[in-house]
Parts: sequence; C-alpha cells; structure tokens
Amino acid sequence: MYLSTKLLAYVPLAIIAATAKPTGAEASGTVGIRSELSIHPEALAVGTGCTGFQLSGDCSTLAVTGLTSPCTSLPTDLIKEITSVRISAGLFCVFYARPACDTGGGFIVATDTGIADFSNTFYDNALISYLCEVA
Repeated sequence: MYLSTKLLAYVPLAIIAATAKPTGAEASGTVGIRSELSIHPEALAVGTGCTGFQLSGDCSTLAVTGLTSPCTSLPTDLIKEITSVRISAGLFCVFYARPACDTGGGFIVATDTGIADFSNTFYDNALISYLCEVA
C-alpha cells in the first residue's frame, strides 16, 4: 500500500503552528487536509498519537515527510507505546506491528471519524510504523 498520488503537497509542522489560525472545525481540534495543503508543500501532520486511553498520556504529532518513503516509523516516544490516535480530516492511516509497514506482524486501520483507541486490542503498545492516504 503506497501513498496516493492525490497527496501532492506537504505542510511543515513548524509553519502550521506558527501561521495557521484555527476557525470552525479547526478550532475544535479537527484540521482538514485541504486547508493544511495550502500552507507549505514539504511536510504533513496526519494526526496525533498518545500513550493513553482516549488521547491521554504523552502525545506526539504523527507526520509524513515524503512520497519516496511512504512508510513512516512512529515517533520514538510512541514506538510500542501508542494506545490511541486521532487522524486528520480527509485521511486514513494503517498502523503496523513491524518496522517498514511489514504486514507479517499484523496491522490496524484508523480513519478520521474520531478517536481510534487500541487499548482493548492486540495492537495496544505493539505498533511501530504507519502510512497514511487521502480518504
């Protein structure tokens, strides 16, 4: 599974934080991918991952940084520690229990429909890598 060619641009996280002023759905914590794409074409925040139930505990931004390597390792603090995620609007992500998005360890899909909580699944504290696509 590879990133869709529909995803042509990326947003640097520092520019989102420094220049984006949330309004409407964005102010409530939901950021649409199309609004992010207009800021800058280098990196894309795809969601948030946390070590606890329902986005509690330590949280980190999940991002992708290029089309040449569609699979991304989780942030160091979330490797085999991630329990819940919220995916940005317009995306879905597949999380893998092995490096390099190897399906041999299993995988689980998270969509942009709310918080995906892995706490009562085999994948709680087991995930290592992910990839995301435009829904």
